[in-house]
Amino acid sequence: MPLESQKGEINNRANSLAKQSPSEENQPEIKKNEAENAYVEKVIAEANQQLNETEKPIQSTVMITEAQEKMAFELRQALGLGFEVTLNSAVKYALFYAQNEEVPVNKLEEYPSNLGSHSIKIKVTPDTLHRLKESGAANLLSECVVVGIQLLYRQLIHPKTNHSHL
Repeated sequence: MPLESQKGEINNRANSLAKQSPSEENQPEIKKNEAENAYVEKVIAEANQQLNETEKPIQSTVMITEAQEKMAFELRQALGLGFEVTLNSAVKYALFYAQNEEVPVNKLEEYPSNLGSHSIKIKVTPDTLHRLKESGAANLLSECVVVGIQLLYRQLIHPKTNHSHL
């Protein structure tokens, strides 16, 4: 008789839910909850708007070599991205790579001992800035650009050829 016991349980649940359905007695409470939800949604929307207004890209200067700039240009062409997007992506990739290797970015093999003398102005996105700060590399923008360019270039433009899987 397990089927009959399941039927009884289903009927009990249905009756319980029916008792919880909005009745005239519950209307003031429901309206109060709707008003509270509307207020919360309004506060969240205002906070998001303020966040979007304050988080604008920041103009910054990075120092790289002409060879690194050429590598970034090749990456840009290959990926179909804008130059600034390519450099912001390079920073994020350098930080991602360092995190996966479980070392600080300044301990990576690709970390430059000296920066190039070629200065480039770029707009650093709020997301890139956030990731730099989160990784403790807020003062290493140029270095992260260099590391990221080198890593991406090696991976995408001139990967080590391994034909063993063919």
